[in-house]
Amino acid sequence: MTTRSPFRPQRWHVEIMGVGLFGLLSLAAFFIVVRPISHAAIARDAAQSELADQRTLAAQIEDVRKQLKQEVGLVQQAREASWVHLEPVKLLNARMAQIIDLASTNNLVIDGSSSKEAEADEQFQTIGINVSGTGSYSDCAAFLHELHERLHDVRVTAFELSDNRSSPAQFQFDLVWYAAPIAVPDSK
Repeated sequence: MTTRSPFRPQRWHVEIMGVGLFGLLSLAAFFIVVRPISHAAIARDAAQSELADQRTLAAQIEDVRKQLKQEVGLVQQAREASWVHLEPVKLLNARMAQIIDLASTNNLVIDGSSSKEAEADEQFQTIGINVSGTGSYSDCAAFLHELHERLHDVRVTAFELSDNRSSPAQFQFDLVWYAAPIAVPDSK
């Protein structure tokens, strides 16, 4: 039998204390070093994911912007292509002659034509034109169609067509001619 010295601790106490100290140091290292690095890695991954989402969104927005810019260009081209050039009011007699020639081309007989005083607007002037005469219904329809196709600055506001079976129908067209606005001299 061996005797134990009262001054010498037993060996297993030392081992337990060593294991406990190692556990405490490991726990401290985890909370001081590993855990912050782990949280930083998670935060970095989340930030990178958000950055990737933002880049995808930015690319989609850029695609939409390019598409809208292209559509605006097409609309501007269409607007410019359909732009109606307004003539000055001093060409009223020439415009009335064109209307009467167009009516004659469509076999209408003009009995009278007149114009009203110009009404000024900021972007244009309107001049009422009245044309009356005789012709068939189909000739009147052809005239109105051709008027719409050729003279884009003239609109029909009213028309009357009276049918007389024994002779050609009487017609009266109320038209409006859109002319260029009154030029205001620059005050420089």
